[in-house]
Amino acid sequence: MKDKYVIDLVTLGHPLDDSFRISRSNRRRRERAGLIVAAATAWPFENRERPTPLECGRCKRRRPPCPGRLHVEFHGDDEDVTWSCPECGAVGAVRGWQDGYWDFLPELFDPPIDWARTSIRMGMPEYEALRRMPWYDVTITRPIMAAEMVDDGVELWATDLELELLLETAMEEAVDVRGGGFDATLDRAVLILAGAMREFILREEKPARGAHLLKTCEQIMGVRAFECSNQMFKSPPPPSGQIS
Repeated sequence: MKDKYVIDLVTLGHPLDDSFRISRSNRRRRERAGLIVAAATAWPFENRERPTPLECGRCKRRRPPCPGRLHVEFHGDDEDVTWSCPECGAVGAVRGWQDGYWDFLPELFDPPIDWARTSIRMGMPEYEALRRMPWYDVTITRPIMAAEMVDDGVELWATDLELELLLETAMEEAVDVRGGGFDATLDRAVLILAGAMREFILREEKPARGAHLLKTCEQIMGVRAFECSNQMFKSPPPPSGQIS
């Protein structure tokens, strides 16, 4: 196994602190480490390495580039977040992340998240289109960063509120993009989210807010149906106990 690559986020400063001067390479290191922390803390309830859609940035200089996707693991709120690439064998850890810009733990427990979640499956291009959206709100970002790789693409889990905000934000972003061009990938992501919302309305019989969003989506996207091939089902019961 290769030597562990350790990044301490404390030494790299806060991304919104303009007074903290760092090099471009360190800025890239900070962003990569931050995404690893976000992926680990967005869903920290399972003691296992989670296969995330994050690229193996450690291998960017290889020719050809490493095709691996990082596995991340949360070990506790006082421990380093660890990561590994199953493709090239690179391993590493991120420390100094607690209460930082990318730490989702405070949002998970204050207030507690709703455990009834909907599964949303999409391809990697559609997922990347959602991940490129600005971080407007932690409610939108958490399910995106908690996504996992599955056999047929990427799987997100979202509560009803997260799904509503994701769809609404993605629609707004699609309109902004259309003002300066056309992004078919983002449009497909919007339709997938709309399909998930439609299934949620039919299953949960909560039409008011969701139906309004679907009608708005229909008007914006110029389509009449949202039949998407997603597997919609309830998440398993919440885990017992606290993070250790």
